[in-house]
Amino acid sequence: MNQKLGQYAADLDRHVGDSEVLRALEAWAQDQSLAVDVPGVPWRRRGGSGALLVRLQITSSRRAAKPTDTLMKVCAQGSPANEPENHERAWLNAPAFAGQHLFMQLFPPVAMKDGRTIMFLESPKAFLDARTLGELPTTLQREAATATIRLVFREWNNPGSLRRITTSARSFIRLELGCTPQEDDAAGTRIGQTGPSYTQSDAADPVIQVGMLPSGLLQRLAGRSHLRARSVEYISGHSHGDLHLDNILVPPTMDPKVTAHDIRLIDLSGYNPSAPLSRDLAALLLSSVLSAVRDGMPDSQSKALTHALLKESPTVTSAADESTSTLTVQAIRAAAVGCLDPFHRQIFHKQYLLSLLSQSLLYTSYSNVGRSGHHWYLNLGARAADAYTEAQPYSK
Repeated sequence: MNQKLGQYAADLDRHVGDSEVLRALEAWAQDQSLAVDVPGVPWRRRGGSGALLVRLQITSSRRAAKPTDTLMKVCAQGSPANEPENHERAWLNAPAFAGQHLFMQLFPPVAMKDGRTIMFLESPKAFLDARTLGELPTTLQREAATATIRLVFREWNNPGSLRRITTSARSFIRLELGCTPQEDDAAGTRIGQTGPSYTQSDAADPVIQVGMLPSGLLQRLAGRSHLRARSVEYISGHSHGDLHLDNILVPPTMDPKVTAHDIRLIDLSGYNPSAPLSRDLAALLLSSVLSAVRDGMPDSQSKALTHALLKESPTVTSAADESTSTLTVQAIRAAAVGCLDPFHRQIFHKQYLLSLLSQSLLYTSYSNVGRSGHHWYLNLGARAADAYTEAQPYSK
């Protein structure tokens, strides 16, 4: 090996930082007659579930061509490894939306022997300077999160594409948790959804761990036998599946007024074209209050926040004593309901309560929520279950 080639290999090795990935990458490049190089400005990150993200330059070795800036994402084992497939489904099901708000896959994914999957995404220059909502000041988070939920409810979904489905409330919760029938009477229920597999920087603080629901928790919170007899009609549509603050990218500098045009969604591992429409809303709401509930808050603020999450008719107030989290919840919920036509709005609240219950259960298993946060989300789940039970049935 000559000195120049040896230096090239060493640079790529250090840049990737994972020998198994490097071997798979080199084999793939050789098979595709491609050359892989380190970009002029190296960029490498680790995601919350262990995903590796590396910016590369890929060039055809068969013909003269400009290098293609590419983001290589190495998806972790398990459900995150399905991201390339679900990402492609999202593009096929809504190409106009995807072209504006998702990143395109430039090459087919590569399955690794250890169960991980490599995917190759476009990497425009603007991507390097982008920030997640979790990295923005809270004053900007509210506007951006509100714009995001309008984007999901109004552009990704529209009244003509939505479906109304009826199932049992218990089955709805299991659908939201990603549980399997075999886990129905198990000592513990493993949550099927995963935490985020992407963070914009190593300093970010994502929800990073999925664990076991304690035995009987689902039964105690939601009344297993009671839910078996109750039915819920819900609205389904396109769902990101893990719409938390660190899965939403925005330009580096923005005015407080954020438009949908500014927003890109990342980590499509949980995408579903026919999921409960309330799933993304509940996920975004609970993500937006994470820092507040983890750090703890006065009892009066905690009660106000819980009320804002549960009440049937969301409104935006301007009370000086309202916490930032409560105002953010009010704004996001009001934006979501405002996107629904009267036909769908009539049944939405009850499915929203069940999605909120389910997301609360998920948060009780996350490792970075803290003791205070675990208790708060557990209480919210119980309150959501009570609110669902007490809600008046919709009369057609």
